[in-house]
Amino acid sequence: MRADKLTTQFQQVLSDAQSLAVANDHPYIEPLHVLSAIIGQPDGSGRAMLERAGVRVPALKSAVDAGLRRIAQVTGTGGQVQVGPNDLKEELVVVALVAEVDPRERQETDALLDGVLTLQPWAPGAGTGPRPSAPGQSGHTYLIRVQSDVLSKVLEAVVPVLGRLLSEKTSEVREQKLEALVDFMAGQMVVPSAVDTQMAQRLAARHARVLNEFGFISAEQLADANQSRAANRNALADNWKKRRQVFAVRHRDESGKQREVFPLFQFDDHKPIKAVQGVLAAFGERKAPWKIALWFTSNNGWLPGQARPVDLLASAPDAVVQAAQRDAAGSGA
Repeated sequence: MRADKLTTQFQQVLSDAQSLAVANDHPYIEPLHVLSAIIGQPDGSGRAMLERAGVRVPALKSAVDAGLRRIAQVTGTGGQVQVGPNDLKEELVVVALVAEVDPRERQETDALLDGVLTLQPWAPGAGTGPRPSAPGQSGHTYLIRVQSDVLSKVLEAVVPVLGRLLSEKTSEVREQKLEALVDFMAGQMVVPSAVDTQMAQRLAARHARVLNEFGFISAEQLADANQSRAANRNALADNWKKRRQVFAVRHRDESGKQREVFPLFQFDDHKPIKAVQGVLAAFGERKAPWKIALWFTSNNGWLPGQARPVDLLASAPDAVVQAAQRDAAGSGA
């Protein structure tokens, strides 16, 4: 490998990785040293790419540090280290395991894990041994298979972090399912009055007018319009929504199925309009998505001529955000 063919920034990464290996009495420069050096560059493009991809860099750094501590130390090397023989692909599985990357946002995850790591429900059989258990714990047990001793050691280093993340995610999913079950049961138990029915009809008509006037687009269509290469066609839109750059509303399609769609007025050339993020930040979690859509498409007394916010998104975005802030402060959204 000719160092003069590398970028200045990556030459610095390799230098930092070498210094890290020497400081820890490691005989080889391993992929973990390089990854640690990349993370350690606050203004580096590598760290920025990880953050844009949705990687939780602090969690990743903790896992990398744990992995470095498990590398065998050798004294008396005189500061001489060599490039290690390990496969970088295997070490970088740490990113998928501990960086809290949403699989829907990272199409690279499947390719990274392919042939390296598999996860499947535990079942008795040849080579599986007795069912593992822990006092006071119950539930499903899974068997993780890895393809190399190198990855096995990395996995052992990050299991405590992985366990915490899985526990948090399990609790979140359980709460969501319980809420959905309660909503379903309440819907079956409550019989709407005539007034409720009339109000629902008027509200449905307003929703229809918004979508008919401005149009709407699905997550899959957004991915196509932006030429996204993600295997999961919802990933791009989900990422924008997670960052509160856009919002989605529930809409019943032609088959009668409820699905999320994105009102088109919040996009310019199928990319989020910045002012929309400001409006969503102003209202926080206090306005439901359809109320947000109706706010954008209703006349607003804070705007010149009581204009609709949607009509000023391009020409006066700051005024739209300020109107949202005043409405949020004055009405509690």
